[in-house]
Amino acid sequence: MRITENMTAQNSLYNIENARSQMNTLQEQLSSGQNVNRPSDDPVTARLLMNINDQLSTANQYSSNISKVDMWFQMADNAFTTMTQTLSDIRSKVSTVANGMATQSDLNNMVSYINLIKKTIVDTGNTDVNGVYIFAGTKNQSAPYVASTGDITSGSTTIANVGSVANIKAGMVISGPGIASGAKVTAVNAGPPASLTLDTAATTSNAGAGFTVYGGDGNNINVEMTKGSSESINIPGNQFITSSSSSPYGSVDILQTLDQLAVDLKANNTTGINNDLTTLDNGSVQLISAQTQMQSRMVRFDTAKTMQQSTINTLNTVLDKTQTADYAKLGIELQNQQTAFQATLSATAKISQMSLLNYI
Repeated sequence: MRITENMTAQNSLYNIENARSQMNTLQEQLSSGQNVNRPSDDPVTARLLMNINDQLSTANQYSSNISKVDMWFQMADNAFTTMTQTLSDIRSKVSTVANGMATQSDLNNMVSYINLIKKTIVDTGNTDVNGVYIFAGTKNQSAPYVASTGDITSGSTTIANVGSVANIKAGMVISGPGIASGAKVTAVNAGPPASLTLDTAATTSNAGAGFTVYGGDGNNINVEMTKGSSESINIPGNQFITSSSSSPYGSVDILQTLDQLAVDLKANNTTGINNDLTTLDNGSVQLISAQTQMQSRMVRFDTAKTMQQSTINTLNTVLDKTQTADYAKLGIELQNQQTAFQATLSATAKISQMSLLNYI
């Protein structure tokens, strides 16, 4: 096969362009710090890097989800502890006047104390994290527990002279002295005077009685912690504060029991007081059961957080090894490539000087 000058020239130019291209690639890798700057550099590695980045994005999102509920769990745990300690304090103080020997002044003071404690429970039930109420279910943009006062008459379904109907709507569960357990508001009359209509008649008469309505719902808020795996981060207040027989934690309506305890204390009803304290003991067990459930969820999220962080660390390690440029290695390769490029230019220069005599 005869090799012509044209073939030799084309081959020389190809070698020059190839050497220059390799030098450009090395220089780009050095300047960017990345082994692959576009898919055409290395299609297989580029696909691997895309997969790693997708997995990293997903793992970071799960990790972010978990981090956001950390404060939620901490606030809920503190709220449970506060309420449980509050009920314990009630038993300790009320036991001193539950023997039937207390004076009416002592009993009245204890009633005032119980009313204050009820407000504490309500305030704790309205705990929020950045404006989101953690015990309101999915209706968590407003406080779940609304307290007010009104005149309650035995046998009537109307609460008259209501102090405030703000944030009270039909369908809310209501509790208070003389209000049957599980009663709901069926209508709201803004007045004046304001009044509420209930679906169940009152059992006793009380003027200016304090009552509380629950405006949240019983729905769970689920957060995905890993692919295909989610967990509820909340326990609605109507499952452990104003509870019912359908609650998984207990059937004690703590607010209702506090209302009844105030009534029995005022009447010096020793039997009723002791029964109320026993019911509150069951309420404490109810709170502890709900808190234990919440803590078990905290553990699950902590475990998922550790797993996600491990995944992120592993993916970052693989990404670093695959994509991050080795400057020392690239520097040597670039130096070798520059030497080869100069040699190619020198050889091409000599070839371009050849004449017909070189082929005789």
